[in-house]
Amino acid sequence: MVEVAVAMTVLALGVVAVISVMGSAFNVSITNSARSKAVALATKELETIRAVPYASITAGPASTSRDEVSGGRTYRIERAVTWVTQGTNAVAYKQGTVDVSWSDHAGSHDVHQTTYYYPGGLGPASTPTTTAPCAGTPSAPASLTAAAVVLPDSGGVDLAWTKGSGTQPVLLWVVQASTNNFLNSQIITDTQPGSATNLQAEALAANTTYQFRVAAIGMCQAVSPWSPVATVTTSPAAAIACQMGTPNVTPAKIKLSSNGATAGLSAAPTITVSTTGTCTTVRATYKKKAGAADSTATLIASSGGSWSATLSTAGPWDVGVHSVDIFDGANVKQGTVLLTVCSKNAPSC
Repeated sequence: MVEVAVAMTVLALGVVAVISVMGSAFNVSITNSARSKAVALATKELETIRAVPYASITAGPASTSRDEVSGGRTYRIERAVTWVTQGTNAVAYKQGTVDVSWSDHAGSHDVHQTTYYYPGGLGPASTPTTTAPCAGTPSAPASLTAAAVVLPDSGGVDLAWTKGSGTQPVLLWVVQASTNNFLNSQIITDTQPGSATNLQAEALAANTTYQFRVAAIGMCQAVSPWSPVATVTTSPAAAIACQMGTPNVTPAKIKLSSNGATAGLSAAPTITVSTTGTCTTVRATYKKKAGAADSTATLIASSGGSWSATLSTAGPWDVGVHSVDIFDGANVKQGTVLLTVCSKNAPSC
């Protein structure tokens, strides 16, 4: 029995060791399979760029990223195309770079691939025979100025700057704005042509202090240092003029309360009108009787830009159609609504 127990113990130890080795081998196999898929994705991404005509490949400092699921695993693919120089004449070529990253039981992994895109017609890639006009980095822009302008519903700033003192040509300008000294920033534009050295920044917060800076992008995407920072406080948003919709009267037809010469209305008609913009006063003007002085009702604002008021029912009112004119706070007529007054015994009113 003792011998059997010892034999079983030795066998169990061997089985445990074999299982451990098999588990490690299985994990290595999974990692290698994922790495092979990542390499295939990176190669596919670079070849996708290569399939595009050279002139259509956009090179710049920005990169793009996306997720792709393969074999039940999510891979993060980041790619960028930048300008690099190569050869004794420092000719600029486009270089594609792809990073594929993923995570599994063993942690985070990454595959990195880089390739050159050769335009052709320039001789061997290692010894190009022509020099691109974009070597070098542009100088930082100078004399950046910022002036607040009044825009409806938002703040605006007119920006102007001058090209730096260097001789390198400028392809594009990048303009950034910030409200916290560039701890965070927003891009106003990165497509401003190099020939245009002024810009109006719009859709900014009104009555807010902003910092602005400008950088130049050279012909081969080399980015200059930033310009000196310009600081400005945007103006309060311009008030939008009062605009009114079509007024309504309810009811549109009302009978007199009696048949006498001093008869009033049997019900109070309500005038309503919807507005947009900044409206301070809305009033309705009407005549109860031909030749009588104007009567006025001041409309009261409610939520949603709606204004309303009831007209006086006191007599005397004439039978017939009465025009009710609507005026804004600047005494400008904005619309007219018609109220029909019928006799007390009118059957169809």
